[in-house]
Amino acid sequence: MRGKSVTMMSKTTLLVTMIMMLMSRVTSAVSINYAEALGKSILFFEGQRSGKLPPSQRMTWRKDSALSDGSDIRMDMTGGYYDAGDNVKFHFPMAFSTTMLGWSVIEFGDSMGPELQHALDAIHWGSDYFLKATKIANIVVAQVGDPYSDHGCWERPEDMGDPSFLRLKPIWYLCLLLPLEKDSLS
Repeated sequence: MRGKSVTMMSKTTLLVTMIMMLMSRVTSAVSINYAEALGKSILFFEGQRSGKLPPSQRMTWRKDSALSDGSDIRMDMTGGYYDAGDNVKFHFPMAFSTTMLGWSVIEFGDSMGPELQHALDAIHWGSDYFLKATKIANIVVAQVGDPYSDHGCWERPEDMGDPSFLRLKPIWYLCLLLPLEKDSLS
């Protein structure tokens, strides 16, 4: 009886070993195209752009959107990136993504080939937006849009201005508790 269980374990061990060897060969046979992954990752940034899109926009099916963002507080908050396919601009995740992209250019820019210019354009797009978010002394815009109403309305960013989809896009900002003069917001 003991001999049969040892033989059965030997067969099982042999089978598991053969499966693992086969899997390692299949895994090593699959080549990973990092250049393609990099290109698609940077292209994703272009797909999330908000505002007046530049002529260099490669995703031609995307159009201008949210051209009046910030008008309710008399700040130009057009531009930047939407978050995760939403029509809201969350500034902390956007700042993190822009920083990580910048860091990757510093570390690996020499290896990016033709994607380097697209990466630099993406960093520039985000940085220009953050300059707008801090343009007025003692005010930092932190978010554009309401995630609760946004998640209840699935639409393309280009359709947000359509009267049938029109909804408020509140601006969330931080400021010092100092009295602001009326002219400081113009």
